[in-house]
Amino acid sequence: MISKYLLVGLFTFASVPRLCAAEDPPARIRRAAAVRLLDEAAAKSHRAVGLRGVVLLPPVQRGHSFVIADDSAAVYCESAGEQRIDLKRGDLIEITGRSEQGGFAPYVVVDSFKVGGSGAIPAPVAVNFEQLVSGSYDSQWVEVAGIVSRSERRENYSKGWLIELATGGGRLKIQFRDPDAGRQPVDAEIRLAGICFYQFSKSGQVINPLLVLPAGVPVAVLRPPPTAVPFRRVDRLMSFASDGLFGHRVRVSGVVTHHLTGEGFWLEQNGRGLRVVYRQGPALAPGEVVEVTGFPVQGGYSPELEDATVQRLSQGVPAPPREVKSTAEAIDHDAGLIRLNATLIEQIRIPLGLRLVLRDAHGEFAARLAEDGRSGTMPVCETGSEVRVTGICQASKPLAG
Repeated sequence: MISKYLLVGLFTFASVPRLCAAEDPPARIRRAAAVRLLDEAAAKSHRAVGLRGVVLLPPVQRGHSFVIADDSAAVYCESAGEQRIDLKRGDLIEITGRSEQGGFAPYVVVDSFKVGGSGAIPAPVAVNFEQLVSGSYDSQWVEVAGIVSRSERRENYSKGWLIELATGGGRLKIQFRDPDAGRQPVDAEIRLAGICFYQFSKSGQVINPLLVLPAGVPVAVLRPPPTAVPFRRVDRLMSFASDGLFGHRVRVSGVVTHHLTGEGFWLEQNGRGLRVVYRQGPALAPGEVVEVTGFPVQGGYSPELEDATVQRLSQGVPAPPREVKSTAEAIDHDAGLIRLNATLIEQIRIPLGLRLVLRDAHGEFAARLAEDGRSGTMPVCETGSEVRVTGICQASKPLAG
């Protein structure tokens, strides 16, 4: 009898070692929103994931990455190894896999999947550019509206089209999986829905948002391009206009004052300067009279024209630089060709030229001296020299307060 009670006592105390046992593994993640909420450490711990959702963006040519959505959110998925997946947009799919941390956001590594019919594509979320650049919409199904500022076929985008959309204070790149859908006329106002992805830095910070439109998704044309592109005076760009065409292309004319390869050129009209972003096209010589069609945008201080097309009209006389007495006076001639006297404080070698630090009675300012490709040498002045500089004035935005 004694031994019997001793055995009972031993079994009673057998529960004590459970205090040192390993904790139960986390429950399998069942919602796309929960995957997106994982921090970097949790995503890298390969949490078990089991989701049921509809395919928003299928793989390209039996690829291994796709996007699915359930009733909580959408999430990016990638098959394990080199497994190729054949899916269609709208397929209702069940996946099992594990979490992983990408260069920008968490995603799901898919170990197995099963297609079970078709599901309804959810309504996209209407967003603006400021919301997109926040980085919160990775892999989400969103809708935007804006004006087409550029449209071109790109062989490196699955042989589709790439357009830029001027929308809510920024330029948004749109990649079309369907080549025909990308043929949107420049200057048309459109509305479309797509999957948001991001270009990001090595540290995982947003550089630019990018929308990808799946094949078969229609684009709504809210307003076709204006039948005529209106002329504007340079000094009236981005001013009040009663024609209701704010944000659309305009035409200006003027005399070229300077051209900088890869960046653009500057022109002058009735004593007012204008920078034109013109990265591709033949070089323009000072004195050429041109007509420019482009989209007005706010520059560092004065309006500029982007996505410009240029028509040469004639060869005129180069405009002489305007003599200014100080940098305080120069700000009234932003984007114009000016000349002023100053003291050379510092000169720093930079790619393709020199950066000069100069001083006048109102303070210091910088200048960039482009390298003369013909001689391959740069003019040299001693620090402290009194110099006369001629160039395009580039004013900065005034500080608030």
